[in-house]
Amino acid sequence: PEDAAMYIHRVGRTARFKASGRALLMLMPEEQDTVLAELAERSIEPKQLHINPKRTEADMNRRAAGELARKNETKLLAEKAFTSYLRSLLLLPGLRMLRPSLLDLNAFAASLGLGTLPDTSFISAFESNKVSREDVRTQKNSNKSLQRLRDDIKKDKAAKRRAREERERQKRAEMEARLKQAAGQAAGQAAGQAA
Repeated sequence: PEDAAMYIHRVGRTARFKASGRALLMLMPEEQDTVLAELAERSIEPKQLHINPKRTEADMNRRAAGELARKNETKLLAEKAFTSYLRSLLLLPGLRMLRPSLLDLNAFAASLGLGTLPDTSFISAFESNKVSREDVRTQKNSNKSLQRLRDDIKKDKAAKRRAREERERQKRAEMEARLKQAAGQAAGQAAGQAA
């Protein structure tokens, strides 16, 4: 979650009406101090669980890679999750912002079952200040379906305009041909009358 208020909101969503709920918060070592300090300010002290990361990581990577090998659609979703997560790190406020370039991106990609690293050029562009946080936010929040629809409409309008211009050009060419033909006939008649 981006802040303590969002964490509280999401934990609250796990329990509805008379049902109880549980939440699991997973943090990277780089996040732990700042996130736990924010939660402590709100009198929230999560209970820490310890797991064997090597055993879990190897098993999950193997399962994820197998799933992606079976379904190309799932691979595309994994790539989208990869880039979406990294973009979300760039949008974290102030002290919470992590530099994705400092993370082990190959290990993260492997944890999603990806054999190769998806495009990460946006990270270096952001970190070298070629792209602003607002640009990243706009791109992350853009409605891609709507943008595709707009692009399709623009293409259709451009195709219709080109077709209309071509029809008008053909009409002008036909009109010029008729005028030349009429002028030729008139000249022929004038020559016939003069003789």
